Amino acid sequence: MSDAEQHPHHHGLVERLREHHEQVVHRHEEEALEAAAGQAGFDLETDLGHPMLHHEGEAFDLEGDLGVDNSH
Repeated sequence: MSDAEQHPHHHGLVERLREHHEQVVHRHEEEALEAAAGQAGFDLETDLGHPMLHHEGEAFDLEGDLGVDNSH
């Protein structure tokens, strides 16, 4: 005879504890993800996987970073 069969009220408690644990783990993961996203900087070169030389005097050059020539 299983523990749940011997003590049916334990089964409900075990199920509630399992659900609570899953909720706490999920909440912790979400908080950690939010914290990491808040600390992460935006770096188009890294995001694209194509590091380029940094542009003199320009903080951001989308066409240059993407390799698009809009000079004409």
